[in-house]
This record gives sequence, C-alpha cells and structure tokens, in this order.
Amino acid sequence: VCKIRENPARPISTIVILNNLANIAGTYFIAALASSRLDPSVQTWFPFVLTTAIIVLSEILPKTIGQRFCVPISLLSVRPLLLMSLV
Repeated sequence: VCKIRENPARPISTIVILNNLANIAGTYFIAALASSRLDPSVQTWFPFVLTTAIIVLSEILPKTIGQRFCVPISLLSVRPLLLMSLV
C-alpha cells in the first residue's frame, strides 16, 4: 500500500483503463443482446435504463463501498493492482 501511495499515477491509470474497458465492453455486449431480443418499443428506453444502471452499479456503489471499507479493500487489492500496473 505504501508503494502505491508513494507513486499513485500508474495504479490510478490502471484502474481508470480497466474500468473504462469493462464499462465499454459490458455496455456493447448488453446492448447487442438487447437489440436482438427486446421489443422495439422497449429498445427506445433501454439505453437510459442501462446508463442509469452503469452509473449506479459501476460508479456510485463501488465508490461508496470503497470509502466505507477502504482498509480491508486496499489490503486485499494491492498486490493484484501492482501486478496489473506492471502489465
């Protein structure tokens, strides 16, 4: 954890890149499934529902949990984060 606190630029970049890749890939996959399976009237509202779900589930909720449980989460995630930032 101290190593990350000394130089946070790489781990933060890694987190941002992985988060964006997951959001983009997940959104594309779900939208492709929805467009082939949903009724056209529902397809109109689907992007709004999906965007709201992404904001709540991948932005607000993880940050709230991270703030509340920062010490155990940091101890659990520090090694994988350092490894991913090297890659």
